[in-house]
Amino acid sequence: MNETIYSSTDLYSVAYLMCKGMSLLELKPDSQNPSRYHFIIRDNQYRKRYIEEYFSGDGIVIAVEYKNRIINLKSLLHNQNKEGEEKK
Repeated sequence: MNETIYSSTDLYSVAYLMCKGMSLLELKPDSQNPSRYHFIIRDNQYRKRYIEEYFSGDGIVIAVEYKNRIINLKSLLHNQNKEGEEKK
């Protein structure tokens, strides 16, 4: 079975999607700009609606959960950048 994925470079919208139950699969560096990363998440039938909620300001999630998702995603990015510097 092929898994459908969604990719975004927007940390805050990805944090929102994760609060809505979507799963982060991996973090990939951008091939054109290695300092930029793509968050790869498992797509689902509600993702388009969630994105519309997020950008319209109508989305509702638990604030502390959203904050924690942002902190965790930033930590992942920081660790990826650190690993990239060590490889140079």
